[in-house]
Amino acid sequence: MIKDTSMQAWRNLNDSRAISVRQAQVLAAIRNAKFPVTDAEISKLVELPINCVTGRRGELVALGLVVDCGVVKNEFGRSVHVWRVAGRLPGQMELSL
Repeated sequence: MIKDTSMQAWRNLNDSRAISVRQAQVLAAIRNAKFPVTDAEISKLVELPINCVTGRRGELVALGLVVDCGVVKNEFGRSVHVWRVAGRLPGQMELSL
């Protein structure tokens, strides 16, 4: 017999709406920022190496939770994308660019 907790864990793994802890950290950093942020800025906000951030941010984009909202120059003069949460979440104003 399968325990209820095991079934719930299996459902959570197979629920496409469920996100991982790291994805949630990245999403929270983007949501709490007062302006669109670069991957490097997200990395600083969550205190994780950039290679941990870019993959999770990419997954959030694929899930439709985060969107690219333009390109800016970073401190080295390179063009980088800036990201924001898709739509409106509690605590964040809708951005119109």
